[in-house]
Amino acid sequence: MNSPVHQVSYSKIEQLVTQLVDRLAEVCRGERFDTVVGIVRGGVVPATMFSQRLGAELVLLRAERHQARVEWLGEAPPAGSRTLLVDDIASRGTTLSLARAFVEAAGCRVTTCTLFVDRGRCVAPPDLALDAPGFIRYPWDRRETTPAARQFISQYGMLSPAEEAEFVGVDLDGILLRDIHRREYERDLVQTLERRADLPPRPHLELPPVDWQACHVITARPQQDYRVTRAWLDRHGFEGCGLSCRDPQIHSHTIDGAVAHKAQALLRLGISLFIESDLQQAVMLAGACPTVDVVWWGRFRRLRIGGVSQVVLGGNVGNGTEPHRLSRRPIGLSQTGMV
Repeated sequence: MNSPVHQVSYSKIEQLVTQLVDRLAEVCRGERFDTVVGIVRGGVVPATMFSQRLGAELVLLRAERHQARVEWLGEAPPAGSRTLLVDDIASRGTTLSLARAFVEAAGCRVTTCTLFVDRGRCVAPPDLALDAPGFIRYPWDRRETTPAARQFISQYGMLSPAEEAEFVGVDLDGILLRDIHRREYERDLVQTLERRADLPPRPHLELPPVDWQACHVITARPQQDYRVTRAWLDRHGFEGCGLSCRDPQIHSHTIDGAVAHKAQALLRLGISLFIESDLQQAVMLAGACPTVDVVWWGRFRRLRIGGVSQVVLGGNVGNGTEPHRLSRRPIGLSQTGMV
């Protein structure tokens, strides 16, 4: 079975860098960095973003772990520089460790940072990183065709880069059809459910502009509504969409239960963009899913929600088995007219 691939967009990377910069200010107690060192090639984009936000000089280096060779690409930073060493991800941490030793040997004081770390595999985690929810693919990785990459893909049963695409998830009620107010369910549940099953979809021009044959519908409707919901989707031309309903034995009929169900499905399926009709749920989902771009699709407004994932220090975490904690603190709300 293919493992989910978590596509991380450039806009999401900007949000993640912003979070890590804020955390750096706390961890380093406001101490300024003189230099940001990016490890070619995955670290170039995030290092550039860190350099701009920190107002620090950008320097690049190449680290080839198989040959245990590291070299500067241009001038080295002056000895004594307070340096942030950046890469996109720490899988086992060998490249980062090799680069860190090299930069420290040049006389720099080094803090290491990656966007994500694989806690289950990394033997030398960075000082600052987000936990990777699975296999991460960045924009600069999506056309990887080297023999080593093909062997890795085959070994771990993942889709080849040629088959990968952005994977969109969509909420149901409030997106594909008109949402019914809670009061109507409380007044007469059976009659309201029957009426909901007969509702038509929203007009085409009011729907998000996505490929509906390559979407997955993730709804807080309980599992007992799966058959009726599946029939509604098939009847109205959404037969190509996958469908995930909430298991009431696992996730309660509350906003926390709905968000936990959706977050679990998003990370399990490797969704890269999720369109949500409820603003509070959209904010909470952005906090729970660091690799997912979440868009609130209101009736008259659309907002892309910035991530609010918990940032942890590499040396201060356990074995990665703790349950995922949801954050209610919204940051980075930005208005957008299109998905």
